[in-house]
Amino acid sequence: MSKFITSSLWNFIANFIVRIMSIVTFPFLVRYFLREDISIFKSFQAFVLILMAIIPIGTNILYLSAPRETRERRWNLFFHTSLLMSILFVLILFGSETITSFFVRSNLGGYLRLFLILLPLVEGMKGIVVTKLSAIMDFKGISVALIIKQLLLYAGIITFAFIEPTLVVLIIMIFCSELLELMLLLYHVNRHKISILPNPEYKRFEFDKTARKFIGYSGIEQIILTFAIQFPTIFVVIVLGETIAPEFQLPFAAVALPVSLVMNSIARVSFPHYSNLREDQKISNSLFSLLFPVSLLLFPVLIGIHFFAQEITHLFFDRSWQLAIFSLQLFPLLMIAYILGIPSTYVSNIKQKPYINLIYSTSLLIMRILSIYFGYKLAGFYGTIIFFVAGDIIIRVIRLKIDMNLLSLSLRFFFGNIKYNLLSALILTILMWLGYLITDQKIISFAFALILSLSLNYYWEKEKITDFVVKLKGAIYKPKRDVVNDI
Repeated sequence: MSKFITSSLWNFIANFIVRIMSIVTFPFLVRYFLREDISIFKSFQAFVLILMAIIPIGTNILYLSAPRETRERRWNLFFHTSLLMSILFVLILFGSETITSFFVRSNLGGYLRLFLILLPLVEGMKGIVVTKLSAIMDFKGISVALIIKQLLLYAGIITFAFIEPTLVVLIIMIFCSELLELMLLLYHVNRHKISILPNPEYKRFEFDKTARKFIGYSGIEQIILTFAIQFPTIFVVIVLGETIAPEFQLPFAAVALPVSLVMNSIARVSFPHYSNLREDQKISNSLFSLLFPVSLLLFPVLIGIHFFAQEITHLFFDRSWQLAIFSLQLFPLLMIAYILGIPSTYVSNIKQKPYINLIYSTSLLIMRILSIYFGYKLAGFYGTIIFFVAGDIIIRVIRLKIDMNLLSLSLRFFFGNIKYNLLSALILTILMWLGYLITDQKIISFAFALILSLSLNYYWEKEKITDFVVKLKGAIYKPKRDVVNDI
């Protein structure tokens, strides 16, 4: 468990620094670059993440989910699949004017198109290196590379905001930062003397029953889930238009900042950790020991974003972004559902039931596309936000129910483990709005409600909070020799 916490801390630190840099960059992006350029920039970032997830077509999940004793037998299949898929996407982009023309819109189109065509090779190699480091629960190199990559990207955005605030600059900065991250990851692998090349002792393509199942289910599921998560960023540009789309894209990214800071750190580590535990009881204990502090921390943050939506919009965006206020008020509800469900999403893979993820990913993608399209047709921008949030909550609650069934648990038992966190969040919401209606002072009302709700929560859950603090201190101050022994 200590290695799990240590790895999570590395991810947390990296995500924290990245999110701080993102927050600092927001005003420069909004006030110096055109809205149309911002919408394409966010779409291109989503495209990069889609490539990263699609290229392995599930073989990375197959490799990581295998027991440690037999895991390396799966490496050759993963390596060659990633390489072939990267080359395939290079050929697709080389022959497709439709995809490249969506992002390339300048007199430098030839050079930018070359960057776009080479991008799958960079993302494929990144996926190979990251998977190898993840397998040994070594997240230090991954975290450092991520920090330096994002530092280059955000520093470039701020610098060129005063020099040449154009879409061309944004796309070039993304490509250069991705290439730099790959180089840093390869350097880290070389330092640790870890081989990422195929193992000649095993077959190049070992397609047994388990491999076919994971490629057939997990591969397609990964593609669909990535589209479900990233494609709305692109789809809103098509439906809402390049001018209005950023008022969906950037508020969604802003609300996701504190959540992804914590949840991405946990999600990246939890899969190999659960895979090593295997037993239901151990997985359940680990899941709830994580869910309690995460919900204790993030629920008040999301409620605060909802409460101060107007002030956040005026501070980080611009007073002309009035639609973004409504987005910031509703997106926290979606993120609460995300927080509750993400720690258990890998249970189905551990249980060798990847078809559950496939059904979930397909449902989420369909729901998101339909909610954006029909929400906008029926009620404009506001309808898009309402339908999008409601649809996500419905799908995620159903998925949570299925995950609990796999662990032989009920939703009642699940919510019972965080009942006081939920109750204190409800108390916070009621008291802050009641205080604001009485005093017309937002900061004072929120501060009073927050202190009271957290005090009650500490009174109810003193033992759990104390236990978590002890474990956290143990992970931070654990001697280096013990951490090495945990690997």
